[in-house]
Amino acid sequence: MITNPFNKKTLNTIVFLSLLYITGSILFSEENIQGLRQVIFDADIVYYLLGVVAYAGLWFFNAKGNQIILQKNGHHHPFRLALQAVLAGQFYQLITPLATGGQPVLLYYMVRKDGVPLWSATSAVFNRLILYKLMLVIVALAGSLWQFPRLAETLGPAISLTVFGLLLSILVAAAAIAMFRHPSMVSRLAFRLLRLANRLLPPDRWGLREDKLEHLVLQYARGIGVLLQEKKMLLQVSALMLGNLFCQFISAYFVYRALGFQGESVLTFLAFQAALTVTIFFIPTPGSLGAAEFGFYLFYSGLYEGTTLMVAVLLWRSMTYYVPVLISAGVALWTYWQRRRAGDEDPEGPLHLLREQMDRPNGA
Repeated sequence: MITNPFNKKTLNTIVFLSLLYITGSILFSEENIQGLRQVIFDADIVYYLLGVVAYAGLWFFNAKGNQIILQKNGHHHPFRLALQAVLAGQFYQLITPLATGGQPVLLYYMVRKDGVPLWSATSAVFNRLILYKLMLVIVALAGSLWQFPRLAETLGPAISLTVFGLLLSILVAAAAIAMFRHPSMVSRLAFRLLRLANRLLPPDRWGLREDKLEHLVLQYARGIGVLLQEKKMLLQVSALMLGNLFCQFISAYFVYRALGFQGESVLTFLAFQAALTVTIFFIPTPGSLGAAEFGFYLFYSGLYEGTTLMVAVLLWRSMTYYVPVLISAGVALWTYWQRRRAGDEDPEGPLHLLREQMDRPNGA
């Protein structure tokens, strides 16, 4: 067990910078850099900026989804605060393996800063995530089947990774839906994690109690019940998650147009990006760093050649990773500075939330 959090942060930073260096070394090797500058300068900046703006749209769809679910749970959550929490969570999602840091930080900002009850925040984030995964599986399955002959020809043996990623995504979505429809599964999982935590961590740090956890699980189940009863809201959030996917996937089309190409339809790029997303889904690098670049290179090797393909990788990744990292990092730092200026620092971080919530009376 790592007792010093600095060790974990240092390890994450080393892994992140190492992957960034390796990826950059491959993309900008001596033989690849010839002519790279000219192709970049010839790119249409308007289409590039459209891609950046379109990708930023997913933050608005996520924030709106959270806001709608929270309002149905009886908690007013201004859109500005919802968007701010999503952006802060996005930064940690992009720099942690398998995007594991995003949801805890999002919950932390919603509960600690915005005053949303933990059960309601968890219900909103988890339910929206389930609907997102479900929409992703539907779009990826439809796109992969539609473009399968072309993908198989382009990818060769690597098509097996797409098939595996799609099957894994279907299993994850099925498990999430089962937990969504049967909150008792969440309860059993929560208690197992609670007992494991109590064995691994000192009681004076956590102070977890099963009676309080049971109350939180019951409140969470209530939030799920509200969502299942509100069919209109279910459709609204599902539509928002489809909008989220569109904003993610349309970036590849804007790269295509920015480089002066035309002829391929928008739907082709949506199908390719959906297949690419599930292909790299299970690769545990921060922000899929390295895997995303290599995957894009393979998937689009039939559309671009040589230096143009390298530029396409660079433009797409800057739209969907490097620019969002900079923007979300700025928001996270600004929010932290605001909280520190207001004297609202919490040195114990997100893990303190659960203990804090459990110390409240059951009626709170």
